[in-house]
Amino acid sequence: MKIRVVASGHPAASNVRVRCLSIDVAEAQAGFGEGLRFTFETIAGEHKGCKSYRTISTKITPSNAAGQFVAQALGLETLPLSADVDLDDLIGGTFVANIVQSPKGQGTRVESLTPLTAAASSKPAPVAAQPEGDIEIPF
Repeated sequence: MKIRVVASGHPAASNVRVRCLSIDVAEAQAGFGEGLRFTFETIAGEHKGCKSYRTISTKITPSNAAGQFVAQALGLETLPLSADVDLDDLIGGTFVANIVQSPKGQGTRVESLTPLTAAASSKPAPVAAQPEGDIEIPF
């Protein structure tokens, strides 16, 4: 009997069309705090039906990796400071995802996104200006 050994999860691919299936809270793991786990499914091509993932920090700023990933998903260059963003608006949206080998070599991850549908390209609504001073605004 012959069998074929395949990688679990999504094989690395340069660009694939995906749909965002869910965004869930990811439990803290060794060295990392709680995160947000995006689940995508490939909707076309050779890997149709394969799932791929990206977990980001719950602390989202315009300049960190989490903020850059969310900005990409929204079709923005950067996130505006103090913007209110409803990540649930991304669920069901379609994107072109760049899927790469994880930095530690354990599986793959969605490295970057480009939105393809209106659901995925909604702009965050600006919020009222915050008073100046040493006020900490959680993001």
